[in-house]
This record gives sequence, C-alpha cells and structure tokens, in this order.
Amino acid sequence: MASLGSDWKIDLEKRLPAPAIPLPQAHSLEERLTLIGTRVRKIIEAMPTHKRPERLMTFPTGSCGDCSMILGTYLITQGFENVEYVVGIDGEQSHAWMECEGIIVDITADQFGPNFDPVIVTKDRTWHDQFQGQQREVCDYREYQDPTIYELYDFSESLLKELSRN
Repeated sequence: MASLGSDWKIDLEKRLPAPAIPLPQAHSLEERLTLIGTRVRKIIEAMPTHKRPERLMTFPTGSCGDCSMILGTYLITQGFENVEYVVGIDGEQSHAWMECEGIIVDITADQFGPNFDPVIVTKDRTWHDQFQGQQREVCDYREYQDPTIYELYDFSESLLKELSRN
C-alpha cells in the first residue's frame, strides 16, 4: 500500500475545492455526465502509475470502486444530486459504477474487454443488471471511514487541479 507520509492527518470535515468544468447549461444531464466522466478518465489515464493510489495502478482493471467514488464525490461538490455508488456481482466478479438521477456512469467498463467503451453513460440497464445483489450507497468517499479510502483525498486533490485547468 502506498504510504501517505507521517504528516498525513485525517480530517473527516475536509471539503474538496470544487473547480467547475465549464459546461453550457443547454447540455442535457447525460451530456454533462459524459463530458465530466470522459475528462476524469483521461486525467487518470495520463497520471503516472506511481502517482496513483495502489488500487488504481492497474486502471481500469480493479479500479471501478475507487474511480466511481472519485467521480461521484466530484459531482456532489459540483451540486449534482442523487449520486449513488452501485456495486453488484456476476458470478465471482464484482463491478461498481455510479449513477446520477438514474443515469449510469461507468468509466471502467472496458476492463471487461475491447467490446466496451472506456466511458459508458446511459439509462440502459441491460448490461449492468447482470451484476446481481446490487447495493446502493452514497457516492461520496468523504462519508466513509475505511482507512484505504483516505488515499483518495490526496489523489482527488491532484485530479481536481487537473480538472480546473482549461
């Protein structure tokens, strides 16, 4: 696991800065989610592996939960509502994504093969519904006290700096 350093302090009240991605209001919610999801995905891909939290080193494989939390937390800081973290199981394989107002946003679906787009934003539940026993939770990592989630704070701050650049 990557070390956070001895000066790392957990601040459960910490609120991330919320740089806005300029989006014309004429865009539908689905279009805005696509733009933001694609931008977050590209930033993660461009970050050197050694600067990512341990669970994002093999991005997109095995990164769905953390990526969903990062994206969901960002959307919440931007004022989006009804942002949920969803996880389910298909056989022995789990998968997580986030939903906003019933729209699925999955920025790691291509880990399942070349027939999947890197970013899926859809209301069509057909593929995601194969993951059984779906659990829904708030998609804001600041609400959790799992020690492994704290790595996302530093990583998200780096990601937010990139999002704020024009």
